[in-house]
Amino acid sequence: IFVMEAITEESLRSQIQQFINSEEKKLRFPPDLSKNERAIVHNIAVEYGLQHLSKGKGTNRFIELTKPQIYDLVQGTYSENTWRPVNLESKTNFPNSDSLTFVTYNVLFDGMTIGMTEYCLTDIIETPLRRPKLFALLDEIDADFVALEEVTRDFFDELLQQAWVQKKYIICDLEGSSIKPSGNLLLSKHAMDRTYLVKYKNGGKTITIGEAIINNRTFRIGVIHLKAGNLKQFGPIRKMQVMESMQIVTKDQYQDCILLGDFNFKDFDGEIHPNLNETFDDCWTICHQNDPGYTYDLERNRLSKLISQVVSEIKNTEGHSSRFDRILYASEGKKWRVSE
Repeated sequence: IFVMEAITEESLRSQIQQFINSEEKKLRFPPDLSKNERAIVHNIAVEYGLQHLSKGKGTNRFIELTKPQIYDLVQGTYSENTWRPVNLESKTNFPNSDSLTFVTYNVLFDGMTIGMTEYCLTDIIETPLRRPKLFALLDEIDADFVALEEVTRDFFDELLQQAWVQKKYIICDLEGSSIKPSGNLLLSKHAMDRTYLVKYKNGGKTITIGEAIINNRTFRIGVIHLKAGNLKQFGPIRKMQVMESMQIVTKDQYQDCILLGDFNFKDFDGEIHPNLNETFDDCWTICHQNDPGYTYDLERNRLSKLISQVVSEIKNTEGHSSRFDRILYASEGKKWRVSE
């Protein structure tokens, strides 16, 4: 007895869902799928944040799906004069809260690579003077969640020595796994249910994720630092990284999602993913509809101007002010109101 099952979108989706729930890392479809069926597989893969590649030629061409690379992080808390791993089995849940405060800051590391050449910017960006003031500013803001980008090992070690960090915060990555040689870091006032890294399929970067139950709602936070640079090929990479970020933080029907960090969008080119504004609210534009809110401001910020001049001289390009840094919010039922 032979049973012939029709290939439909539902059957393809079911097969992909079984793959997602399995221990397998790759799923290869047979080469006899039609062009329309292959398109359906690609679309479903995008929906679930899976890498999807067509391989082979002619009648031997097939699709292979790959799960994203995920690395769990060890959370750290300061007790008895030392940093220790958080015991997730005995951790306390987030208290119910009427408000949550988020801050994102690219702390700027001293090195910059253009082409095959590395440049040291320590003197230009005045790291020894900036860093204590940045620590003081973050302490004063006293946010519930602090997202930091371009964190290097020396910054990480110095951050963990700060009394206000030791007193108030959980470190999402106690082992500094994301710092290679720099990366993203999330600080939270309470231990989260899970923290992990997901490696992008494009551009060689990662997104740092924290998950928790807040006010009896599922909450997911993603800290990003997208591909930097003005070259034409970098814009499409950023757009692909944005799409992946959206899929990662909104998957599994999480009720509240925050996506924050250094997007490196070029405002002067109108660079933004078309689906981003459909899914997320931009916290800055909600509060400041007519203010561009440049975080890389060549007219008002001396440091931005200095960096722009250095890069422009090396690459023979023109610098522009942009709002690289953003905090975006998506919510099921809009249970939170954005304010300053």
